[in-house]
Amino acid sequence: MKFKLGISVSREVDSALIINISNKLEDFFNEENYGDGVKGITIGLICVSENYEAFFKINKPKYTKEKKVKGIDGITYYTENSFTYDCKINFNTYQSANDIGRKKLVSENILSISKEVFKKKRIKDFNEDDFIKALESFFIKKGYIE
Repeated sequence: MKFKLGISVSREVDSALIINISNKLEDFFNEENYGDGVKGITIGLICVSENYEAFFKINKPKYTKEKKVKGIDGITYYTENSFTYDCKINFNTYQSANDIGRKKLVSENILSISKEVFKKKRIKDFNEDDFIKALESFFIKKGYIE
């Protein structure tokens, strides 16, 4: 399954830590399969200062069943059976935390919103419960949460 974090952060945010988590999640889920109902998940991770919050609203979760061709900046890509939802991280809390606290904050927020989204939105031929368990297990094994 394809897994991505779409990262939108203020310039003050050191995004290297978030990118690192994103890359590890991508590698972890690359060989996983929770059913043909969802072949890819993208979580839009938003962490912006108060000055920019108006420009970064949380979008409703979106499921794209049919195959779509998209082009951005001359790059063509295909989406099919993909699910997208947003996760907002409190900017001030993130900025005041150390790296361990930041990993915990990001992980807890991703896990919490994922549980919430999949509790409301059931997708045919996708095992939400196994996905959530794997996500939680990943964060625990990496030491990001307890």
